[in-house]
Order: sequence, then structure tokens, then C-alpha cells
Amino acid sequence: MDGRVVVPDDEFVGAVADPLALASVPGAEGALATYATSGGWRMTSVSPVHSLPRITDIYVRADAGQWQQDFWQLGGQEEELAYATTFPRPYTAGQEYEATWNTGVFGPDISNGDGLFREGDVLYGWLNPFSDGGGHIGTGRAESGSTTLYLNGEEYATAEDFVDGTSFDLPPEEGEYELVTTVRRGEPVASVSTEISASFTFTSATTPEGEFTPLPTSVVRFTPELAPDSTAPAGESTFVPVTVQGAAGENPGSLTVSVSHDRGGTWSELPVADGGVTVENPAAGGSVSLRAEVTDGQGNASSLTVLDAYRTA
Repeated sequence: MDGRVVVPDDEFVGAVADPLALASVPGAEGALATYATSGGWRMTSVSPVHSLPRITDIYVRADAGQWQQDFWQLGGQEEELAYATTFPRPYTAGQEYEATWNTGVFGPDISNGDGLFREGDVLYGWLNPFSDGGGHIGTGRAESGSTTLYLNGEEYATAEDFVDGTSFDLPPEEGEYELVTTVRRGEPVASVSTEISASFTFTSATTPEGEFTPLPTSVVRFTPELAPDSTAPAGESTFVPVTVQGAAGENPGSLTVSVSHDRGGTWSELPVADGGVTVENPAAGGSVSLRAEVTDGQGNASSLTVLDAYRTA
């Protein structure tokens, strides 16, 4: 979904909404809510359910303080298939703001301070694996997931869920850990970013009870400009901006990016330049998968693999 927020010069004009959104599967429907979160105003606009893609203008009051938006992709009988949200933000009177919702590349986003945490002897994770290419923190319905935790080189525990949906009890002693987590989805939710896998290495020992102590977590965001159905032109080059969040973003070590045209069967390393990589797209109907491997300045390693990151048309 694409949307434009318009703030009239007259700050006392009421908010009006009639939203827009995008999807990578045909026949998708969605809705968008726009609401003030501060300033004493409690104005809320929730659009009717519309077919996607859709573009709309939303008018808001600049004097209403912070504004936030929520998006839902819906299935039959308005079943929630995917959800995304923004951080609260102010708007300036007389300005226009554009946003694109629910397009690839989808993947983890920890820009809101999420990541892996240890509280006493329990490990938790919040990676937001279905955050969209527009930077909206997202979740959604998954077909399957799995998480495996290794301790000192040996398998320690497993769970049949992505790390966001589980936790692990840990021994208090210091150990060398690796966490590997995967989530899978497909139609009717999406035809892109169908499998997302991430891994993290770190050293950890018991931490104070009642405090969530951050563990060194790094994720990579891929943010190419894609069509409303999350496709790129077949046979052409696409520049893919690459952003590192978390530990390696604050204290960088190394970064390697690779591409696959056969869903991870074979990989080719790409040079990182000017903040991203250039991908040569396959023929129409093809798939582009992306992989990144990073280390932070302390030697903690992370990887991210997105199968069917986007498709070609």
C-alpha cells in the first residue's frame, strides 16, 4: 500500500483518511488506521477494507501531536494475515509525507531497540521478521518456524517456532552460544520473502534477575525500490541498499553480501559499494534471494538469508 499524509496549512482542519496499500499476492485486501497518540487529541481514522494495491491521501491536524499508523493485510472474513506499524511522529503544517506499505524486501528490523536479550538465565528474542521494505515494524502469519540454540559447539535446545515466539532456559555459567532461527510463509500472505533465516553468535553468562540485558545482535536490511507487487524489472540491474542494524551497525567489523537466483542452491558474492549492492535480475518470473554475513568489532557474527527476497516481471 502506498499512502501520502497531507498536513494542511490551517492546523485546525480535521483529519480525513481513505488509505492505500500494496501486496505481492493477487486478490489481497487491507486496511490502514491513522491516529494521534499525544497532544490531547484522540482522532482516529480507520479505512474500510480495500482491495490492494491502493493509493490514498490522508489529512491530519498538525496540532494533534504525535501520529501513528497501523496496517493490516486481511484474508477471508477479514482474517489478519499481516500487520505493520510506524513509530509515533509529528507532522508539520503544510507539508506532505509519503509512505509505502507491505512491499519487500521483508526481514528483521531492530531499529526500535529490539534484538536478543538475557534476563537472569532466560534467553528472549524480538526480531520482527516480517518488517517491510518501507521500514514498518511487522509481523504476520507463518506456515512454520524453528529455532536451535547451540552451546559450546553442541546442540543445546530447539523450538518449533521463530525466536520471537519462544524462549530458552540457560545455565548460569559463561558459554559460547550460536542461535539459528528460521520462519517460512507463502500464499495467501505473500509470494516474496518466503523463508527468512538468521544466526547469531555471542558469549553469555547469567545476568541480574528482572533486567533485560541486550546480547550482541546484528541484522541487515535490504531496501531496493520495487513495484507494488514486490517485483523488479526482468533482465535489468537493481541497486539494493544494505543497512546494518544493531551491534555491527554501531561497531562494525566485516560485511559480505551474496545473491542467488535458485533459492539458495548456489550463491555469488557481490561487491558492496555506495551503501549497497547491484543485482543482475533474472528473466521474468524469476526469484532473487539475498544473504548477508556480518561481524561486529568484538567478533560476534550474524547472518541473514532471505529466500525469494523479490521476484522479476
